[in-house]
Amino acid sequence: MEIVLIRPEQVEARRLAGERMSFVDVRSPEEFQRLHVTGALLYPLDGLQPKKSQSS
Repeated sequence: MEIVLIRPEQVEARRLAGERMSFVDVRSPEEFQRLHVTGALLYPLDGLQPKKSQSS
């Protein structure tokens, strides 16, 4: 999966063109509850665990 950072104006243009996008919100649940993109998935940054390195 590729993660792309884009400006809000670009999101709106792509949405109007019919492109389907997924959004992951990494803010706190309180921030998410106040305002978020419709359909965004909440994964608070504090709860994310980075993958452990598999180097030997």
